[in-house]
Amino acid sequence: TDANGCKNTATTNVYVRQLPKVTTTGNTAICINDSAYIGANGAVSYSWSPANGIKDVKEKVMYVNPTATTNYAVTGTDEYGCKAKKTLKVTVYPLPVVSITKDTNICFGKTINMSATGGDKYYWLPAEGLNKSNVSNPKANPTVNTTYTVTVIDSNTCVNTASVKVFVNPLPVAKAGDDATICQGGKTQFVGGGGYSYKWAPVATLDNANIMNPFASPTVNTVYRVSV
Repeated sequence: TDANGCKNTATTNVYVRQLPKVTTTGNTAICINDSAYIGANGAVSYSWSPANGIKDVKEKVMYVNPTATTNYAVTGTDEYGCKAKKTLKVTVYPLPVVSITKDTNICFGKTINMSATGGDKYYWLPAEGLNKSNVSNPKANPTVNTTYTVTVIDSNTCVNTASVKVFVNPLPVAKAGDDATICQGGKTQFVGGGGYSYKWAPVATLDNANIMNPFASPTVNTVYRVSV
């Protein structure tokens, strides 16, 4: 109605737009220190939060490096300015905690039982000198100083490694002395060497089988052996 009392009508339309159907995609679980690929679809523009670890919060797809399990929320906006939000949870698993045999010294020719714990699968390198390289507790018989590294994989497929050093000591050079000839009822003294402790055999005709230079009084031809 105007000032003169005249009347007329007019109409206007209000259009109700559906919200964009925003969907998310990407890795839902990673191991710590890895990157997760995440992305969104269904809108024209996007905005992600939280911003930590995100290079550009307005990217449609991206790689993120969360250090803990994180819920990423993305708000999608369509061409009409309508907005919808979607959340994507990225679970971050810790690396397996690997326990391994301590560094060890062995004598040449000896075997050591090694052991590792903390996962479901085990892979040892180098494989040379091992009875098995894909078990948690292999036996090692290295001929030289060797560093063994085990790769451990847990149930979440997260990977960690640990190493053990095995030092191989050379065998002592055992000395028993020269062959000797004695008369019946006589004796001879051995001149041993090469070690810190000694064990002679056979012991029956020796005055002391546990010293470096024992006396022997055999009644028949005898071969004596010394372990040092």
